[in-house]
Amino acid sequence: MIFNDVNIKVNILKCIIFDILTCVENYPFRWYYLVMLKKVFVIFLLLLSPVYAGVFEDAMKGNDNILLYIYGENCSMCKTFAPVIDNFSQTHKNLMYVKVSADTQYGMNLMRKFNGRYVPFVVIISPKSKKSAVITPYCSINEMCLERAVKSFKG
Repeated sequence: MIFNDVNIKVNILKCIIFDILTCVENYPFRWYYLVMLKKVFVIFLLLLSPVYAGVFEDAMKGNDNILLYIYGENCSMCKTFAPVIDNFSQTHKNLMYVKVSADTQYGMNLMRKFNGRYVPFVVIISPKSKKSAVITPYCSINEMCLERAVKSFKG
């Protein structure tokens, strides 16, 4: 079945965006098309969402040590840690700073890769030797402790 009426198409698109239940009530014989269009719309929204894929992999191609910071969007501790780690990354240009949200699939995969069980999760990685060291949350909030941990890291 092909839609011949442009107004029906526009109304159905409006319904998909705003309220699918009213669409099904108004156009009950077109429910299949509504479901299909909603799936296309969801895929379109997913394509517009922020993508982190490749950020860490690109950093691993370099020679500088990487400070990987994985945070949660709604994590109150992460909001406390963020200014300290951001400031630390700006003052240490020899570190490649990678910040990834744990709420994304990419962030969860990185957490699994480094055996992370909590957010905020901070790890320093050496791309040359492929070694890594997890920095404890206590140390992450204290800039002097963070400095010592980075200096003592033998990557």
